[in-house]
Amino acid sequence: MVDAVTNSAAESQLLSPLPWQQSLWARLLDQHQQNRLPHALLICAAAGMGKEQLAIALGQYLLCQQPENGQACGHCKSCLLSDQGTHPDLVRIAPDDVGKPIKVDQIRALVETITRSAQQGGYRVVVLGPAEEMNVNAANALLKVLEEPGDQTLFALYSHRPGRVMATIRSRCQSLSLPVPDTDAACDWLRQQAGFDGEPLEQLRLAGGAPMAALAQALEGQDEQRKTLYQTLKLIATQQLGPTQGSEKLAKLSLAAVLDWWLALVQDTLRYRLTDDADGINTLTAQKLIIGLSRRVNEQQMFEFADRIQQYRVNLMSRNNPNERLLLEDLLIRWGNLTNRR
Repeated sequence: MVDAVTNSAAESQLLSPLPWQQSLWARLLDQHQQNRLPHALLICAAAGMGKEQLAIALGQYLLCQQPENGQACGHCKSCLLSDQGTHPDLVRIAPDDVGKPIKVDQIRALVETITRSAQQGGYRVVVLGPAEEMNVNAANALLKVLEEPGDQTLFALYSHRPGRVMATIRSRCQSLSLPVPDTDAACDWLRQQAGFDGEPLEQLRLAGGAPMAALAQALEGQDEQRKTLYQTLKLIATQQLGPTQGSEKLAKLSLAAVLDWWLALVQDTLRYRLTDDADGINTLTAQKLIIGLSRRVNEQQMFEFADRIQQYRVNLMSRNNPNERLLLEDLLIRWGNLTNRR
């Protein structure tokens, strides 16, 4: 799952809060106008809800020299710098790469920057996240500057898993929980995004209700990749394709993604079998397959198969370097045995 901003590097870097963040945005602006904005925020939500975008938009608003209608104006000197992503008083700290921690050297460099006077004479803003990715030394180094931040300084931290953030860091921040967006509003937003294609409701459901994660998945072509998986599973279930040939069709797809989509399909099959309610199906493009499977599979065996997928997901995430091809073929063999019941 992702929490990146919606603008590409080639587009404007000046950001606005997302539609489902408007009530929280109004609250933050009210705090600022009453001089009650805390020096440190911890914005919490699942990945893909737009936490980073909210943090950056707030920082750019505070740096703007003449905000208009509750937004950065877009044309003052500070906004022009923000638009280019070069504002010297807005510092962004993140892991150097996916799966890497935020290191103590990054925080030490931040401390050197933040202890100087603001170059534009106003706020200094730090956007840092995911906060749970700080290693212990980095968190301890940040703690020191959080205790004595200086005037007109805002630390906007964001976290996918706030329970993993060091308790002493959390205690020095005001926590903000982003609301889960309304489904209809989120689908409308997805339809308006450049490059988005496919069924927004399915994309949203498979992304756990996180619009930005759904958008990222769509832009990566995951809609077509899921269809390839569903077609392969259907062919094996109807004995038109063998497990070895099936693994060849799926070999170019991310195994982690395949396991996630496969598990969602199995869960939908079980849910429909138990409730007979098609409205509860999240995997909409595989609805016919799901309904057909629900009438022919053994319920207990399907639960056991779901457990097997979960086990393989854990193995994959544990970085023990399992043989992905063998793992996939094993699951496809089990799938064939499960779905070819008469």
